[in-house]
Formats: sequence, structure tokens, C-alpha cells
Amino acid sequence: MDPLFLTHPELAQAIDRLCERPPWQMTGASALVIWEGALVLELAKPKDWQRRADGAVVVGVGAIGGSLEPGETLLACVQRESQEELGAPLEILSAEETVIVYERTRVARQARLARPTGERPHPYPVLMTVSENLYRPELGPAARTLAIATFWAQLGQEPRLGDLYGLLTLPLENVGAALGALPLAPAAWAEASGARMLTRTPLPPGTLLAPVWTVHSLWRALQVGPLPRSVAL
Repeated sequence: MDPLFLTHPELAQAIDRLCERPPWQMTGASALVIWEGALVLELAKPKDWQRRADGAVVVGVGAIGGSLEPGETLLACVQRESQEELGAPLEILSAEETVIVYERTRVARQARLARPTGERPHPYPVLMTVSENLYRPELGPAARTLAIATFWAQLGQEPRLGDLYGLLTLPLENVGAALGALPLAPAAWAEASGARMLTRTPLPPGTLLAPVWTVHSLWRALQVGPLPRSVAL
């Protein structure tokens, strides 16, 4: 069991209550990375692009992060992915609550409970994305449902394009409206949202940007209310 759930068993219990296809398993970790008043997001690599019937190429907008490696903790995964994708470590922050988004529609909140004095703190995720396992059949019956933990994090230096295809910086005050406008062509979206975009190669004609997994959960959470704030451990 990950140290997150050893420290905060109430969070695992909240997922248990929502999960209609147990058992569930953590499959990845990500971060809502803040840098100079902007949210740092990634563009999916070409292998993950999708082509619609009308010819449009759909490129996913996601959070910084990725899949857990064997034996890896959630926090170690976030730091490894940040080094690989942004070329820098993160200061991972704790949220006062976790917003759990189940099957892209149901939204619940679990408050961080006080821990005994002297117990080693563990950051509380701001989001938990929980959904039926449709993409990793190799995990077998022990993972009928998959979950991704997403933490608040601060970046101390300008993000670099590590092993990412593309990088977005989106002003924090525009996040909700900008995500609600997707799918949209990159140039139109950047102009409307104030986002800055850096890509390794030009995006193909007819590209549309669309939120995937964690960023879709972020948008869904913002429809219900403001995100939980970060708090001191």
C-alpha cells in the first residue's frame, strides 16, 4: 500500500465507497504544476493522437506525470516524471481536501483528517481520478478500476521541454474557462486563453486540443466548485 493511504486511510475508504467495480488500483501520479501564476500542462505525444472520422487530429492536454513503475510510490513517480518532462524537481504541496472524480461524471470531496502529533505528514492530493480499467488489461482482475493521484506542486525554475512533445503554460485565472472551451484549434485556444505553447514540431493542420484523464477531472471539478487550497503539512 502506498504511504499516502497508510497516512490517510480515509481517502482509500472514500474511493471504496464510490467504486462500483472493485478492486481498484493506483496506476499513476501527476501534478498541477504552478509556475509564475500559470498552470503547466503537457501535450500528448504523436503516438497517442487520435484521428476523428472528419479528419481532425485530436491532441490530448494532460497534467505533468505518468504511470507508476513497479515498487514506485506516488510521490517518487511525480518527481521522476517532472525531471523527465520539465528537467526540474517539484515542491509538492498538500491540499486541504481531495476532489474525487469517478467515471468522469460523479464528483465527491474528502477532507484531510488531522493526524496524530508527531506522525510523519504526507501531502494530500488535490484530485483523484477513478475510472474503469479500459486501457491496461495486463493488470488483470486485481485492477478492474484504475486511479490517478494528482498533487499541487510548485516549480522553482522555468519549465523546459524535456521528453515531452509539447508544453503549455495557462494563466491560472483562465483555467476554468479555457478547459471548458476545448476541443478547439490550438491557435484559437491560445489566443482566447492567453496560453503559451511550445512544441517540438508544428502541429498538423486540422488539430484540435482536448483534455485527457487528469485535466478532464480538473475541468469537471471546477464545474462543481473551486479547487481545494494547498495547506501547510
